[in-house]
Amino acid sequence: MEQPGNDRNQRNVHKGQRPAGQQNNRQQHTGQQHTEQRHSGQPHNGQRISKKRQLQKQRKKRQMITAVCVTALVILVLAILFVIVQAVRSGKAESETDPTLQTAEEKTTPEFEGETQETPEPQTDSQEESTENDLVNNTDQEITDLVKAYFSAKVKADEKQLKKYVDNLTDEVLKEMKNETAYIEGYSGITLSLKKGMTDNAHVVYAAYNTKFLNIETPAPSSAVLYVVKDPEKGSWYIHAWEPDGEIGQYISSLNQDEDVKAFNADVDKKLKAAREKDKTLDAFCKSLLGD
Repeated sequence: MEQPGNDRNQRNVHKGQRPAGQQNNRQQHTGQQHTEQRHSGQPHNGQRISKKRQLQKQRKKRQMITAVCVTALVILVLAILFVIVQAVRSGKAESETDPTLQTAEEKTTPEFEGETQETPEPQTDSQEESTENDLVNNTDQEITDLVKAYFSAKVKADEKQLKKYVDNLTDEVLKEMKNETAYIEGYSGITLSLKKGMTDNAHVVYAAYNTKFLNIETPAPSSAVLYVVKDPEKGSWYIHAWEPDGEIGQYISSLNQDEDVKAFNADVDKKLKAAREKDKTLDAFCKSLLGD
């Protein structure tokens, strides 16, 4: 017995149509082709990783090239500096050893044969101090006490005390002192200034003071020059009597030409002149004593 359904299917086959099951298979196959075509335009995961590694390698390569270039540049700069330093040292060594090279100071020396020019040696502090001999105020209390005691003994004509303060007091000098102080009542206002003596332990003392004469009211500004020496054994100062024509006298005479000593004497003379103008009795006495 024939099935009607089967006959319809057969007719469809003859008309060129495929059965429904075959059509569905074709559609499924076509969908697979579309799916493959859709994914064929994108790289797989393995390709992505490979490309990333290549980029990293290229980056590292560029970094290595940059580091090499920088290192080479630093080495080149150091080499140039080394060459410059060596050239400077070499030139300096040649200038020191080559006798034909003259410095600016050597070129100023005379070129005449047999003539030499000595370069003065710079003075040290001790040399500069030794050439200075300014008149300075006395700050040594022992010298002040010695001079005051001397004037006190002198006005009293105390031979014993005078010999205590003066080392070479002769009878002749003592007699002159007695004659000088016969009309002197006393000394006051003693101030001392010093200059260096002929030795390290000696001073020239310039004493300024007022002399009070007997029966004259106004004191007369006066001055005296003493030579004091420090005893190296006792460590105390004493007065050394000096002669004008002796070695010490000549030394003191040379100091009198110093401007500060001239100023010292001029100041005493100015004060004495003012006192004489004030007191006619003093002026008359000075004329008889000094002859002016």
